This record gives sequence, C-alpha cells and structure tokens, in this order.
Amino acid sequence: MAKNQQETTTTPRRLYTRAECGRLFTFYTNRPENEHNDAHPRLIAFAQELGRTPGSVGIQLRVIKRLCTTGKKQRGMSNSGKILREVVATRRNRKAKTI
Repeated sequence: MAKNQQETTTTPRRLYTRAECGRLFTFYTNRPENEHNDAHPRLIAFAQELGRTPGSVGIQLRVIKRLCTTGKKQRGMSNSGKILREVVATRRNRKAKTI
C-alpha cells in the first residue's frame, strides 16, 4: 500500500531545457559562489522562476562548476545532461574568445 501512495505523490522527472541550462550558466557566472548554495535566498528565488526546487538547481550548479573546472565529464556524472554539457562548452568557448 505504501508503494502505491509513493507512486501517486511523486512528480514525473522533467529534464532541463536548453533555455534553462543557459539561465543556469548565466546565474553561475554572474553570482558569487556563496549564492550557489541551495539555502541562499537568491538561489531559492531563481529556482522558483524556473519552476524547479532549490536542491535541483543547486545540483545543476555543482555540475556546471565541475564541467567548468575540468572541461569534461568526470566519474559520477554519468547522468549530467547532454544539453547542459553542450551549453557549458559553448559558453566557455565564447567567453574564452572574448578575453
């Protein structure tokens, strides 16, 4: 019985769109690192704008950080979204060319 209740109370997983990934990258690059915390009021407000939970946005920001510091997927990131990786790679290259 508990299993049926759990199935009805969970919401289906919604993948991040390219536009959302772009906004996440912009938030990541324009905000200081202390605002990347799930409990920070600006991150909470940003998550509400996206219609996401602060925890979900926080995880995506950590994935972006990992991708930006290494430039490649790392162990334990097998499910990091293809779109997010593409957006980070494109924006990092664009930023590097302007410097």
